[in-house]
Amino acid sequence: MNERAIPMKDTGVSRPLNGMSIREGKQTAIQFPTEYKFMSYTIPPEIQPYVTLTPSQHIIDISPQFFDLTFNNVLNIKDALEGDYYYCLNISNNFPEEYKGKLWEIKMTLNKEYFYRLPGYNDPTGIHDYELTIPSIKFGVPIGDGKYKGKVFYNLGQAENITFTYRLHKNFKIKGVKLVNEDII
Repeated sequence: MNERAIPMKDTGVSRPLNGMSIREGKQTAIQFPTEYKFMSYTIPPEIQPYVTLTPSQHIIDISPQFFDLTFNNVLNIKDALEGDYYYCLNISNNFPEEYKGKLWEIKMTLNKEYFYRLPGYNDPTGIHDYELTIPSIKFGVPIGDGKYKGKVFYNLGQAENITFTYRLHKNFKIKGVKLVNEDII
């Protein structure tokens, strides 16, 4: 990450986390992040008043994931080319019932000004024909009451003019067909 721009905000409570930090004589990770400035997110407008996304405090002092390296909240992504950053997703108690039971998506974006080089952006090799992206956060709030209580559904769209085509081996015969609809589920 670009050290000229501060990529995260924190509470200032921190210490060297691993051998690399001590060897370099500086802090390479933030333990108590309050904001990841190098990432942006977009919460769907209809649920914005009910959803908050903040850097997670639950990863403080967990065991490193590889040798003596820790990748949690690193300020500079170095040799291992890895950085782990976690968010805490909070849903308010007054989340509207009409928004429950659906799959919601929070789009994530890298803010390029915090990086010296990224594939597809300021890449000195010029060989990357793609742009580095972050997967979106997908979540659902279960339905609170009624027949589908505790469930979340994901619909890809409405189906119309469905045509049923089948191929059956000549040794088999169809005895009957049953339509499965909402009343049967």
